[in-house]
Amino acid sequence: MNDYLVWYRKPYDTYDRVCATARNYEMAESLAEAVYLNLRSRGKEVASVGVKRASSGKLYSDEDFDLRWVVKKR
Repeated sequence: MNDYLVWYRKPYDTYDRVCATARNYEMAESLAEAVYLNLRSRGKEVASVGVKRASSGKLYSDEDFDLRWVVKKR
């Protein structure tokens, strides 16, 4: 079974900051858009927001995810 991790990056980040999870891509995409709006409405700078797909029960490093999408980009 796949899980979807919602992430964002600030302008000078070199890594993804994971902030939410979802069981399907549609929910993850919706959460990513909500994260973008939430951060921007609080005056935070956001370079990009997106989704990573992962399999349950596996240990990952940042480069190991099999799929990664950008949902919003500044």
